[in-house]
Amino acid sequence: METWRKVFNFESILFLMWRIDNLDVYDKVCSLIPRVYVFINGLPAEEKFELGSQMRRVVVSVKLNFKEGSGKRTSADFAGYLDNAMGPRMA
Repeated sequence: METWRKVFNFESILFLMWRIDNLDVYDKVCSLIPRVYVFINGLPAEEKFELGSQMRRVVVSVKLNFKEGSGKRTSADFAGYLDNAMGPRMA
């Protein structure tokens, strides 16, 4: 058991996680999710399922990219997930 603790130092693994709770943009994304759901409820029936589904997926995807990226070891990996959260760029 002691050798396993030396190989897997849990304290250092927890330290490697990037802090996203204090990022303003993460707070804005979290507060945007319920607002998007309320907005979707007000859409016409023919738009609610197609457009509403896309809007739900994108807003949740942004939050999940932040969360998943926060668990990566390097700043480059974390930045990659933040880049994915920003979505495709217009050329």
